[in-house]
Amino acid sequence: CDLQSFHLMIKSCVVDESTTFDDEGFDSNSASSKKLITQRAKVIGSRVAIGIWRDIRVWKDQNAEITLTSDMYYQLLQALCQTTDRSRGLLAAVAAVFQSCRSDGMETKHITDIVRGVMTESQFQKLLRSEKKSAASVKN
Repeated sequence: CDLQSFHLMIKSCVVDESTTFDDEGFDSNSASSKKLITQRAKVIGSRVAIGIWRDIRVWKDQNAEITLTSDMYYQLLQALCQTTDRSRGLLAAVAAVFQSCRSDGMETKHITDIVRGVMTESQFQKLLRSEKKSAASVKN
């Protein structure tokens, strides 16, 4: 895999809600059907994004000079955060992506906003404090 491959995989995890379901097999008159399909696609996209993040971490460890772009981090967080699921695994993935993004110097206001949007203020502050502790232990 390379950076472009990961970027394409990440983009494919984000559900575009403007997609129409007029293809065969979908009842084009059923709003509830469309909503259920969209929600299911978001859950699947988020779970796939967690797997992609795991692969990216391994790949980055093997290729230390590689840095994801802020756009890739944003799309990865968008894929992770598109569902209403707030499981421990999902929040852990969001935290890990955010910490990696910050350590790579790729944090933007949009990235911070998306992370803040899926966490309570207390969780977000705890995440920031844990980063400071990690940075301090590396310096010592």
